[in-house]
Amino acid sequence: MVLFIDELDRCRPSYAVEVIEQVKQLFTVSGIVFVLSIDRVQLCHAIRGVYGNDNINSDEYLRRFIDIEYSLPEPNAMQFCNYLYEYFQFDDFFNTESRMKHYELRNDGEAFIEFSKLIFRFGKYPLRVQEKIFAHARLALCSFNKEQYVLPYLFVFLIYLRTLHKDIYNGIKNHTFTRQVLVSMVEDLINLSLTEIETRIFVFAEALLLITYESADSNHQKTLLIDINNETKEYQLTFNSKLDNKLFVEAIESVKNNRFYVMDLSINHLIDRIELFIPIFN
Repeated sequence: MVLFIDELDRCRPSYAVEVIEQVKQLFTVSGIVFVLSIDRVQLCHAIRGVYGNDNINSDEYLRRFIDIEYSLPEPNAMQFCNYLYEYFQFDDFFNTESRMKHYELRNDGEAFIEFSKLIFRFGKYPLRVQEKIFAHARLALCSFNKEQYVLPYLFVFLIYLRTLHKDIYNGIKNHTFTRQVLVSMVEDLINLSLTEIETRIFVFAEALLLITYESADSNHQKTLLIDINNETKEYQLTFNSKLDNKLFVEAIESVKNNRFYVMDLSINHLIDRIELFIPIFN
């Protein structure tokens, strides 16, 4: 008989230790094997907490019960993104016939998963967190009409912020940030070196964020995101960014010239659906 005990580390510390000490009585019974699936670090914290002694050797404590240990390899977040995309059937929304008729909507599915893979590189997030973000995104998509703009880079980025950086998300939702503060807070999330392609992707998402954010604030004095440098006669940003400023200028110009529809959208178009304020369409 093989008995599996999963996620013991997620239980109340005293209960987790009690379970281990109770099943220990059966360890010597012939024909019975226990398989414990645990986060060893968390369980060790629980053991020290129960015994009220940070100096207790919790590793040695566990060795009294565990004969053989095996560590699972780190999950591949990129592969998991592909799996979640298929599991939640995003193509049932992104690849509908009505959306494929519009050139600017045809690549939304690819853009969604492309940006998801990028932001999940910013930290070693548990698979449950990734799943939560994808599940929320799929639910929010149900409130879009089949031919409405989703802006997938910005859409998944906002759900990521809502899940993991609620202070930034709430500031965006309540329009409490200045342009510069918003740019600085968003770019501070980047804790790794980006390739040129990744930089382009992130910068384009930022451009969408800034344009739609300021469109939503009726009290904000509208000023240009880029203007002409009087000396060089070239376009420059009207705010400071630690990313490639030339790419940023190109991204803003791209939104203005090639994605003109975005200029009429406010970030509330996405926020209201992410917050599930909009009725879900069948």
